[in-house]
Amino acid sequence: SKVVKWCKENIHIRFLEQSGFTAIDKSSEGPFYFKILKRDIINKRIKIKYYEKIQSLIKTYPEIKIGIIPVAKNLWCRPVYEEYNSKNYFSLEDDEARLDEINNKYINILQKCIREGIQIVVFPELAQNKNTIKKIQEFLIDETLNNKSNPLELIFIGSLWEDGKNEGILLSGAGTELIRSEKMNPFYLEKNGKLYWENLKKEANRIELLYIPVIGCIQYLICKDGLDSGWLHTIWGLFETAFSVISSYSSSISYFENIGSSFSTQYAGIQILGNACAPRIETGQSRKPEGTYKEIGHIIVPYRKDSTMAPSFKKEVYISMEHCKKCQFGECIHVFKLNPLIMNENNNFKDNYIEIL
Repeated sequence: SKVVKWCKENIHIRFLEQSGFTAIDKSSEGPFYFKILKRDIINKRIKIKYYEKIQSLIKTYPEIKIGIIPVAKNLWCRPVYEEYNSKNYFSLEDDEARLDEINNKYINILQKCIREGIQIVVFPELAQNKNTIKKIQEFLIDETLNNKSNPLELIFIGSLWEDGKNEGILLSGAGTELIRSEKMNPFYLEKNGKLYWENLKKEANRIELLYIPVIGCIQYLICKDGLDSGWLHTIWGLFETAFSVISSYSSSISYFENIGSSFSTQYAGIQILGNACAPRIETGQSRKPEGTYKEIGHIIVPYRKDSTMAPSFKKEVYISMEHCKKCQFGECIHVFKLNPLIMNENNNFKDNYIEIL
């Protein structure tokens, strides 16, 4: 198909020729300019939001700090198991007695991120309860008004399981909801030898991407949606995705690495896997010899590793640590430093543009 450019001021993005899309909606309200499109191969509505009020991360912060918070070694909410003739399901209920305690922990975490000068924060899947978003937005609004040096720019707040929906939400550093990701692919829990599937009662019908000048498109995925390589390759190629951020609650992460390595090698994209520590620690998966620790999640970046300059990838991981044995909730932040300005210096991927602090 013929590729055409759509432009608004200095923002550019590739679209297929108009015959490949049907425009559904267009709005200029709020902090965004966005356009909703539908593409038959994905069979979902695709909403591209152009976020113009944020100062460009790369221009403002030549070195970006990314903080990943694995949250807790135990699931904070309670699974409710239901058995049927054809298939078993589970749903999740808040632990009402712990709502305030958990949300106060989140505020403590964000305060620490601010002190550490972190710009991007990623929480795992199932990190929220029903009051979390309101509590965090109130904190961010107050912080924006009273702290002019607040470095927070993007907060991937994990997901909220409520009324049969599992939704991940991306907030700005000022508390504005930027995009909301509806989970499409359910996962399962095992109990007494039986599988119970996540009871997603409504099929997700929309994919939202956030476009930021200089950086490009940011994609936010919830767990198993990050493993659906077919439509992911379509999104990556069509919208030139720069960041694929995944909030997960997964005991196995090797497939995420496979997808992330493909994303970085073929599309020069960066995958951030914000996985929870609970499923990795609880299940005993990937047990290591005494004195070593297992990988919880990672960041995968494009990299050229030898004289042939063939495209490849580099992975930096965060791991379980000694304090995990006594951790109850929100006791660690794993910080990565990314220097995108030197990533493509002289058309060459450098070895020193990402490190774990």
